[in-house]
Amino acid sequence: MGALPHHIEPITDGGNAGLLSHEEIAHACLIPPQSTEGELHPYAGKVLVWNRQEFTHGTTPHNVVTYPVTRKVWVIDPTTTPPGVTEIPVPDGAVPTSIFCYGHAFTPEGKLVLAGSDLEATPFSSFLFDPTAPSGTPGIDGAFIAGPTTHRTRFYPTLTLLPSGRIAMFGGRAVSTNGAKWPEIEFFSVTGTTLTLSSFFVPSFVDHLWNHLTPPQTYSFDYYPRMFSINDPANAASDMIFVANDVIGALTPPPKLSSYTYRDSDQKTRVHDANWNPVDPAPSADRRYGSAAILCMVKPQAPQELSERVFTICGSDQLRLTTPGYPALNTVDEFTDLQTGLNAPVLPTPGQLPSQRIWQNATILTDESLFISGGSTHDSEAAAYLYCPPGILCNNPFYYATPQKQAELIYPPNTAANSTGTAILRPAATAALNRLYHSTTILLPDGRVLSIGGSDKQGSESPVLPGTESDPWPGNSVEIYSPPYKFSGIGGRILACPTSAEYGSTFHVDVLVNGTPENLVNANTRVVLMRCGTVTHHHDSDGRLVELEVHPTQSSSLGTNQWRLSVSAPSSQNLGACPKGWYMLFVLTPDSHIPIGSRFIKIR
Repeated sequence: MGALPHHIEPITDGGNAGLLSHEEIAHACLIPPQSTEGELHPYAGKVLVWNRQEFTHGTTPHNVVTYPVTRKVWVIDPTTTPPGVTEIPVPDGAVPTSIFCYGHAFTPEGKLVLAGSDLEATPFSSFLFDPTAPSGTPGIDGAFIAGPTTHRTRFYPTLTLLPSGRIAMFGGRAVSTNGAKWPEIEFFSVTGTTLTLSSFFVPSFVDHLWNHLTPPQTYSFDYYPRMFSINDPANAASDMIFVANDVIGALTPPPKLSSYTYRDSDQKTRVHDANWNPVDPAPSADRRYGSAAILCMVKPQAPQELSERVFTICGSDQLRLTTPGYPALNTVDEFTDLQTGLNAPVLPTPGQLPSQRIWQNATILTDESLFISGGSTHDSEAAAYLYCPPGILCNNPFYYATPQKQAELIYPPNTAANSTGTAILRPAATAALNRLYHSTTILLPDGRVLSIGGSDKQGSESPVLPGTESDPWPGNSVEIYSPPYKFSGIGGRILACPTSAEYGSTFHVDVLVNGTPENLVNANTRVVLMRCGTVTHHHDSDGRLVELEVHPTQSSSLGTNQWRLSVSAPSSQNLGACPKGWYMLFVLTPDSHIPIGSRFIKIR
């Protein structure tokens, strides 16, 4: 396939050319439709981002503290060249000083829940962002609606939509000086535009030691645990979460940590019903500041069942604060049975990625490949901040990250794009800018990938490497990556598709495609759902690929190059793998698996 062509376009500010100065983007959310009536909101398919504009407190090199301030929110239109930008006004007092370090997740209706706290400059709080609400400026929609104060201050938590419709928040640290990591879980519920905090409790693992660690340890979640909603085979309505290789505080030496599942069978949050269970006691490594992705594939012998596969990619297996400059990993783990804990061999097989990465992004593409981009070979974000003697500039290259602009594509075994039975690794694009800590990538409705944000070359707290002061600042720039399937020469479009589908229902998708005979639509064409992503700090707890069952005997030709596909929505037994809400439906050609356009569809 070769390298992916790519291009870069700057964000413009109110029509003025150039980058937004000194503003860093770390959050990107693909805005879904807000109605199933067939009429799309103007923001549907565009990307919501917000900034960190810093102010400094302190007067000497020893006590300067930088606090981020969120003052601007934009909607980026990736379909134009350069990308169009609409600024959504944020009135004073509408949000706290900063929501830069909040977690977020979409509700089934397409509203965005945000919650968390940022350092000690702001209170801990929650918000609902409604893309359709009036902003106060004529002609511009989008507003923040205040929610309840959370029980804990949570610096960098993760939010995830569950089968019950609740949104779980956990992880993150206290904003106090001791940086305690909270084990409690908080749940949000949304009715219309009202956000409520429905429950708060301490699950039973808090009182139990992990005996497989030496010495035994209690556990609490750290920054942005990489978690996904998954199926509970014992109870489809149960809220069940998979945590992919999270880390345990300040243990020395760091253990090779497990992935864990959480089950809450009746949503009453009784302690005995909510347990964290070890999935795999010895994955290849702790993947601190790595990334993760989930594929939910149809089982050939049981089309109404989905086989969930979680991939954990790269990261560092050393404590960040004790070994500055320690190299990251270049391996990938695959978890193939999330309930019983079977961990597949490290991918790619054989060998590993050609470069070590930390802070990299992993985006699932429509052909089931994993697009690995950005990051650094070394974990050194906090090195200068913690290890420099007072008043002395740390300019030892050992402390600095080595950016990785080259991207890779991983085709996992047994996917539609790979019939070899082993992982295929291919080179992808070379980025124009360094994309390190705080960078974000997100899949777009046309199958491309938007890449945005990132700190400087050494991380957010490190000084700029001498000689690179004039290099472009990546934190406020956009790059659009076009995967190989965008250059296939195959054109087409989805002619008709419902805007919503009930679980277990069968519906029709009409498709027109132009291309060579082996790539034309037929009864063997595949259909996948890609959830509208909500990404921050290299993780998307909402994003996933969900394969749909296509009925060959019920699909039929409508004429030259046109087919009517008979497709089934996921079964109600798959609520965990395919939570309610908005997805992009892609039709893929039967042999080359090239997407033929997409449509928004709400699974309900």
